[in-house]
Amino acid sequence: MAEQLPNKILFLIGGNAGHGKDTLAEFLRDVTSLWTPTYMTAYAYGIKRILHETYGTPWEILIGDKDVKESTYVHLGSEKTAVTVRRALQKIGQFHRETFGPTCWAASTLTRCVKSNKRVCIITDARHPDEEIHWIGAEAAKAGFLVVPVRVRRSAIPVNPDHLSESLIAKEPDGSFSFLIENEGTVADLKRAAEQLACAAVILQKTGKGKLKKKDIG
Repeated sequence: MAEQLPNKILFLIGGNAGHGKDTLAEFLRDVTSLWTPTYMTAYAYGIKRILHETYGTPWEILIGDKDVKESTYVHLGSEKTAVTVRRALQKIGQFHRETFGPTCWAASTLTRCVKSNKRVCIITDARHPDEEIHWIGAEAAKAGFLVVPVRVRRSAIPVNPDHLSESLIAKEPDGSFSFLIENEGTVADLKRAAEQLACAAVILQKTGKGKLKKKDIG
């Protein structure tokens, strides 16, 4: 009996803060949604919901860029705390990992992807490689996904190891990723990389390749 091919694709976008993960993911979603329903989410989605619903942090702040989250403080009612939005997100995420296990955010994110019933799913913020690349990759493959881990790197943006999530993804070997995108050019260059990435993943999914070979796109 012929081996059944994966009928879905899961892109895992990893990289450090400010290196272009969200922008690449948005371009990738724009491309893939031209030909198939696409679902985009993030490991941090649940963390942001907690901060939004419990403390009233505006959603536009929570989905803003790194500088916005680093310069905005969480409020308790009308009182501003000394905790930035970015630090609060990190603390909430870590508390849940310590309480419910390190795969809690990866498991909940994969559940959303499966329930979305979309052919293409994109996760925008892989930072903890053991759980958010390796563990979810194995579990997603069981659920019928071709898993495509992608690293985005921009050398002009220094890595700030102020939190474990930043240092872990920075130290992860390039070999853990199917594609390495050196985001050193223009926005148009990154958009073109997203288009090439989408095409490559679809071709390999249709040919039954279980794993993409690592290569640069750019």
